[in-house]
Amino acid sequence: AQRRKLTQGDKMAGRHGNKGVISKVVPIEDMPYLEDGTPVDIILNPLGVPGRMNIGQILETHLGWAADRLGFRAITPVFDGAEESEIEAELGRAWMIDHAWKIVTERAWEWIKALEYDPEALTDDDEVRRLYIDQWLGEKPEYDREMLVE
Repeated sequence: AQRRKLTQGDKMAGRHGNKGVISKVVPIEDMPYLEDGTPVDIILNPLGVPGRMNIGQILETHLGWAADRLGFRAITPVFDGAEESEIEAELGRAWMIDHAWKIVTERAWEWIKALEYDPEALTDDDEVRRLYIDQWLGEKPEYDREMLVE
C-alpha cells in the first residue's frame, strides 16, 4: 500500500463494503458547506447505503459528527465498534449542547441590544457569547472561562 493524493478516476473502498470511483476533485472553495461555514470534505452517493445495507457507515458518520461536536476522537475497531445505543447517546449529547449553545447565543445578542452596544462593533457570535459569559460568571475563580467559551 502507498499513500498519495487522490485524483479523478481513483477507486476507493471503505470498511463497510462500500466502494466507488472518484468522479471529481474540486477546490475547497467550490465544495458545499454547512450552516456554520464548515466545508464538506467528501460527498458520497446516497444510493450506496441502502443498496448494500451499509448501516454501519451511517452509524460511523453519526459517531464522527458527535465526536467532533463534543471534542473527542472516536476510535472503533472493526467488528468491535461502538454499540448503537452508545452512538445514540453521544448524538443526543451533541444535539443538546448545540441546542443550548444556540439559546445562549440568542440570549447574549438580546443582552447586548438591551445594553445599547453598537452591534456593528462586535465581530461575531463568539465575541458576544464571551462578553455575556464574562458578565454572567463575573470573576469567579472556580470557572475556567476559556473552557466555557470555546
